[in-house]
Amino acid sequence: MEADLHNVISEGILKDVHMRFIVYQLAKALKYLHSAAIIHRDLKPSNILVNSNCTIKLCDFGLVRSLQPNDNNPALTEGVATRWYRAPEVLLGSKSYSTPADIWSFGCIIYEIIAQKPLFPGNSTLDQVEKICLFTGYPSEDDINSLESEVSRSMVKEIKVSGTSKAVNFLKDFPLPFADLLEKIIVFNPNKRLKIEEILSHELVKAFHKPEEEISCNKVVSTSIDDNKKLSVD
Repeated sequence: MEADLHNVISEGILKDVHMRFIVYQLAKALKYLHSAAIIHRDLKPSNILVNSNCTIKLCDFGLVRSLQPNDNNPALTEGVATRWYRAPEVLLGSKSYSTPADIWSFGCIIYEIIAQKPLFPGNSTLDQVEKICLFTGYPSEDDINSLESEVSRSMVKEIKVSGTSKAVNFLKDFPLPFADLLEKIIVFNPNKRLKIEEILSHELVKAFHKPEEEISCNKVVSTSIDDNKKLSVD
């Protein structure tokens, strides 16, 4: 592949149709991953490869996690992914986050494709959460409970953001389909974000939507090394 999405965004060469095609392909990739009970955990523009035909490939699976159906206590950690693309549940130490964490990162990437700048460029965890809440609004009690994290409540109390969502201020210059999709993805509560199948049927990508080509994996994929086992570099 000739470039990555970070380079392409920096060049400012993407037209509307290119943006939609990239969003569609990435949604297809995530559908396949998630259907295999895999979360990527490190989605960001530099991990999306692009060629001159605007074909993309999702890469860097060094932080993937297999979500086994019988694993009631997965060893999920906060220290994954580049901070700017981490979902609230990852930032705030949830031990049970799942595929919606990838959906959040996907939304951050979509915003960056259009705005040509990161959505939440936080310089610390608290600053990151505050920037997020400027977009989503101050989380409700239900939103905080959805994170299933002991530290989330105390961390959220330190946030110097109040009131309701300011998403409209971030998205006022965006084409309507992009703005509509982002408002349904960049949602604090992971249980309220769109599922990947809903993204694939969204107005934004309807020109490319072909259900027969949006394939699912026919099995649950497990990693060959136990995620809970700590190994030396050697």
